[in-house]
Amino acid sequence: MDDLDRTDVIVLTGSTGSLGSYFLDSLIRKRSFAKIICLNRRSGDCARQREIHRSRGLTEDFCNVQFLEANLADSKLGLIDQQYATLTGEVTHIFHGAWQVNFNLPMSSFRSQLDGCYRLVELAHHSSKRAAMTFISSIGAANNWSYIYDGSVPEQELGDFAVAEPMGYAQSKLLAELLFVDANKRLGVPITVCRVGQIAGPIKSEHGAWNSSEWFPSLVLSAKALGKLPNTLGAMDRIDWLPVDLLGDMLVETVARKQSVAETTKATEFLHFVNPQHNRWSDIVSEIASNTTPIPQVVPYEEWLQTLASASEERPDEVSTLPAMKLLDFFQDIGRTEAKRPTFSTTTAEKVCPSLQACGPVSTRWMLLWMKQWGLDIDGKDSSAKNARADSCSPLHSVAAPVPSVWQT
Repeated sequence: MDDLDRTDVIVLTGSTGSLGSYFLDSLIRKRSFAKIICLNRRSGDCARQREIHRSRGLTEDFCNVQFLEANLADSKLGLIDQQYATLTGEVTHIFHGAWQVNFNLPMSSFRSQLDGCYRLVELAHHSSKRAAMTFISSIGAANNWSYIYDGSVPEQELGDFAVAEPMGYAQSKLLAELLFVDANKRLGVPITVCRVGQIAGPIKSEHGAWNSSEWFPSLVLSAKALGKLPNTLGAMDRIDWLPVDLLGDMLVETVARKQSVAETTKATEFLHFVNPQHNRWSDIVSEIASNTTPIPQVVPYEEWLQTLASASEERPDEVSTLPAMKLLDFFQDIGRTEAKRPTFSTTTAEKVCPSLQACGPVSTRWMLLWMKQWGLDIDGKDSSAKNARADSCSPLHSVAAPVPSVWQT
């Protein structure tokens, strides 16, 4: 990857989120940009960012990072005139990763998120250096694809709103995609839309952890109390996840490309960031179970689900040891025989980002490292987790939300 001009400046939203913090860490370490400007909702976010990075073992060198308090939905992003004027004169890249993550809200609740997209388009359009934009979308924007069309979801504009998963979060992501497509067509703003799939825990370090309230960590963390693990994950059995730290690197690799004028005047670019090398839970669950203390029984999904449902009725106060109880509806949903999960083409993304092609499938070693990060006893086999960390720190050829949806990104 060619280095960008050292005068390039990137504006980043969502830096305090999980993916955002790893993306920022990679930006700083790769030093592809002369300056990084983080737009946050509150003042004092430099201290908050430092705390987040420290807890995840990320860099705390913010010497070329500026933190500005902003409101993306407001005129001029809620900045004072001088700050906004400086942005328009400096910015060469805009990375928009901030989004409200709540899968219970209707699409109307995401109006301010969409207003923020409009305001960022304004910034790009008014920028003196013709800033390029990268938007982090979700595979949820196309998770109904298999109910309507055959084949994989293509890396292109989706004009049929029915392909979005029927929830406000996913629908708002697709609507935002269409807003950015329109900005590209009408204003010539260079746009890249990244549809991101399931984000898993980090693998480069034992620091940090996959949020234990999400669906898969909840399932694994409940195994001790239930004494069981399902032999399949139903509609989610195909594992095409990407570790959050590797994904952060991949997105920096994508954003920091040196592109010709011809390339930046083309139509909106769509890239799918799901792991092109699939694994299956049903193929590795026995090994996962054998490394867990005490060893849970691997049972058919229906039996595991019934055990979880019974526990929800009989032991509702034990949610701390049975976090999967909070997601019973979700687990019932993915277990439906008619549930479909589409595959996503990654041909273009693999060409743009060679690291995506090289990352390898999710492995047992990665799983054991995540379990260690959650504080689980993996039968004293710490060497496996340590090996996972060592492998993942070398070249990327090693083996691979609060209330998640069936197709959570």
